[in-house]
Amino acid sequence: MSSSRRPSPPDVSPAERDALRLWVVLSRAHAAIAAHAAADVARHGLTLAEFGVLEALYHKGPMLLGEVQRSLLVSSGGVTYLVDRLEN
Repeated sequence: MSSSRRPSPPDVSPAERDALRLWVVLSRAHAAIAAHAAADVARHGLTLAEFGVLEALYHKGPMLLGEVQRSLLVSSGGVTYLVDRLEN
């Protein structure tokens, strides 16, 4: 016969509990903002990553692919893929 009792929460300090709650709230806020941003750029047929390339070039001017890669924190293959998609 299995017990339906919930396990007791871990013994954490009030500060740790508050920090965890804040982390959850910030994570949910980030997800909501990211979804809104993705929907907005999708209206123009872009992904957030593609928009990131355009935004970097707009603000910094002409850049080498390696500079774009470091700016966006994507792999070298990833930035090539994004730029190829934008070119098409």
